[in-house]
Amino acid sequence: MFDHVPAEDESFSKVNVLSVFGFTHAVVDAVCAAILYRLYVLDILDLGYLLKLFLIYNVIAFGTQFIFGLFVDKFHAPKFTAIVSCIFLIAAVLLFVANPLFAIVLAGLGNSLFHVGGGAISLKISPKKAGPPGIFVAPGALGLLVGVLYGKSLFFTPVVIILVLVLCIFMMYFTRIPKVYGENKNIKVDWLFLLVFMLLFSVSVRSLIGMAIIFPWKTNLLLLFFLTLGVSLGKAMGGIVSDRFGWQKIAVGCLLLSAPFLAFGSQFVFFGILGAFLFQMTMPVTLVAISRALPNRPGFAFGIPCLALIIGALPIFTSYKIYFSNYLVVLLFIFASAIMLWWGLRLLFLNKDV
Repeated sequence: MFDHVPAEDESFSKVNVLSVFGFTHAVVDAVCAAILYRLYVLDILDLGYLLKLFLIYNVIAFGTQFIFGLFVDKFHAPKFTAIVSCIFLIAAVLLFVANPLFAIVLAGLGNSLFHVGGGAISLKISPKKAGPPGIFVAPGALGLLVGVLYGKSLFFTPVVIILVLVLCIFMMYFTRIPKVYGENKNIKVDWLFLLVFMLLFSVSVRSLIGMAIIFPWKTNLLLLFFLTLGVSLGKAMGGIVSDRFGWQKIAVGCLLLSAPFLAFGSQFVFFGILGAFLFQMTMPVTLVAISRALPNRPGFAFGIPCLALIIGALPIFTSYKIYFSNYLVVLLFIFASAIMLWWGLRLLFLNKDV
């Protein structure tokens, strides 16, 4: 409806689409992190209020994606939504000192809108392949790190952020995208609710354990960079390798392999980074599996795993958070996540229509 894609949309370049939207993903996450950490550095807010703003941002950014996904799918507007997200972020950058709450709400909405719009496009670059969405998602972690550092730096300049966001808007506008929506058809998937539940359970558990694991050495900036790089490479490589050698074999196998490194080796730099790398390789497979179970609803399919992420992270904000870093608990939950992922993928592949 809102996206005008030329008739020759089949001539789109996968490299161009992934480069533009992957770069913009990093920028979007960096801008949001920079705003939050700049408010911290400026010391104009009470720390308790700032933590509330942080929570509000995350609830909006992750918890609303499935809602916006429904609208994106209804109006067939992924590119339009991604572009609008950058306009929201420009407004947030302009207002974050004068009205922090409003700016944080705008930043959360902008983040949510971009992920749904860009995510829907990434899912259709190579339908039924996990590689492109993994590459699209991967730059986000690096963007967050850059945003945190930029927000804390002496060189922070809102004008620079706004110019980069304007550049992203122009790049997205002039980038040919794949045909995201085809004919409406309802594919009957046996055990659809159970299938999606298993996949989302695996996502929520990975969120819980991913936040519970303690890496005491990541206070070192260089080591934090390598950890972030490992997370990004895991997401990017997970889809590519899984497409080549099999989703169940790679995604479930890497999840199980990550368990001992994260449970027993997180105190050691090499084992911790390797565990994080393996742990994240399952992400693109889960994402595309849900999309295949919900055909022609890529926005919604991209949004509901993000809701599972925030649900899975909730226990970390309680007084029981320390228990989830216990090595036995880590092993138990990772094994449970692997079992649910294996069964979810098995149910998916039993349905030939998807």
